[in-house]
Amino acid sequence: MGEEEEDRISAAMARALEQEERDVEAIEREFGRLTVFEAAARMRHSDNLGLVASLRRRGRLLAYRRRGQDTWWYPPFQYAENGGVLSVIPKLLEVAAAGRVDPMDLTFWLCSPTGMLEDDARPVDLLRSHPDAVLEAAQYDLGEHVW
Repeated sequence: MGEEEEDRISAAMARALEQEERDVEAIEREFGRLTVFEAAARMRHSDNLGLVASLRRRGRLLAYRRRGQDTWWYPPFQYAENGGVLSVIPKLLEVAAAGRVDPMDLTFWLCSPTGMLEDDARPVDLLRSHPDAVLEAAQYDLGEHVW
């Protein structure tokens, strides 16, 4: 590979990383983001940060890390009104794990239109009203057979 080709690849990678950062910022502007402390409070377990970390590690709670950061961020859209995690979230995390899709990419998928849902809806908009449809779309879009 020549130097000119390496420069083109490096420039393309830089543009892709910049776009990823803009996409994360747009998601966080629209939905917000929670720290582990805020996630624990949302779940009505302010005194038990270990529970939040355990749920994340066991694939029961969605959290992502921004590129180059160590902090876990928890999307607020995954919580029910009572503070619990929507029942579809662990199932989506299971599908993503089977397809080797990391939590950040699952978050991108949830917040992007998909042709697998009626009217090219965003899965995030249907988590409460049509969780089975979201799960079916995830199995198709993110499932093991795709990759």
